[in-house]
Amino acid sequence: MSWTPSLPAREDVHEDEREAYDRVVNQQKAYNYVPFVSTFLHPGVREAFPGDKLQPYFAAMLNSPLISAGMSDLGVVYRTRGEWDDGMTHADREWVDMVLCEELGNNWVLYVHAPDAAAVGVRPEAILALVEGRSEDLLPEEREKELFIRAVINGTVDSTQYKSIERLVGVRATVELTCFTGHLIKTIRLMQAFGIPDVSRQDVIEWVQAIVDGKVALPDHHARVPTAAAKQD
Repeated sequence: MSWTPSLPAREDVHEDEREAYDRVVNQQKAYNYVPFVSTFLHPGVREAFPGDKLQPYFAAMLNSPLISAGMSDLGVVYRTRGEWDDGMTHADREWVDMVLCEELGNNWVLYVHAPDAAAVGVRPEAILALVEGRSEDLLPEEREKELFIRAVINGTVDSTQYKSIERLVGVRATVELTCFTGHLIKTIRLMQAFGIPDVSRQDVIEWVQAIVDGKVALPDHHARVPTAAAKQD
């Protein structure tokens, strides 16, 4: 049973919030997550992202347009960090999605983002190892970042761990990686609280295996980057 709030009609929101409402609708439709077609795509995910309506999370949040706009605008900023030489890479941002979803038990977002992760350079085999509970099969750098992301989630980061990541990716990128992990914790917990329907772990494993096997057409990751926002910093 889902209790997810429905998208309000534009005329039903406060007049002074309609600009924010329109901005979220335009942003989210522009970066809808399933422009690719695959016979392997889970029916529930395909239904949520037919390309002509908002994903249920932002549809629910648009009952409070200013809050929704704040989250959407910040998401746009995070998607541009990989366009800066010293910023968090696109691959690291997507690895946060993979690890955090596994840690917090959200299969749906991991399922939706797995093709994007592979498209920006995350090893599909690493994603599969993650969802199958085989962290020992990760490469050393993948494992170090996985453990750091889990430590941020659980509030257990120490100076040694933080400085190690900082040496690996740089000062600014570490700050952005840490901040994005916090942002995504909020996103996932809100999705769970809003009752966004999930998919099963077995569905995720089969989907990632299909990506590993080259049976899923990967999206163009450049289409995910809001080019205008990338110029703002």
